[in-house]
Amino acid sequence: MVTSFNQLRPGAFSIQEPDPALCLKIEPDQIDVVIVPGSVFDKRGARFGYGGGFYDRFLANDAPQAIRIALAFSFQVLDNNIPVKSHDQFMDYIITEKEIIFCNGQRE
Repeated sequence: MVTSFNQLRPGAFSIQEPDPALCLKIEPDQIDVVIVPGSVFDKRGARFGYGGGFYDRFLANDAPQAIRIALAFSFQVLDNNIPVKSHDQFMDYIITEKEIIFCNGQRE
């Protein structure tokens, strides 16, 4: 759990992330919301990530109860469906600078 910006350190791609030595560990089943990155989304909530599968595995196996929210620019959200694989996890909401998209409960 992060309570201060002082508990963050640069991680992959210089993105600030919690420093394990300074933060209280929270079990995945206690997580209510996950902010999920991606490069492209569709309005169903499907996403193209960055190829590692970390978020798909984490959401499917460790935190299936968590609400999934993607933050994106509107140009990253396509009207047409992007191709998905059986292990891909869908978002519940996509928030852009123009709208909040409810993804129609695709993951249920």
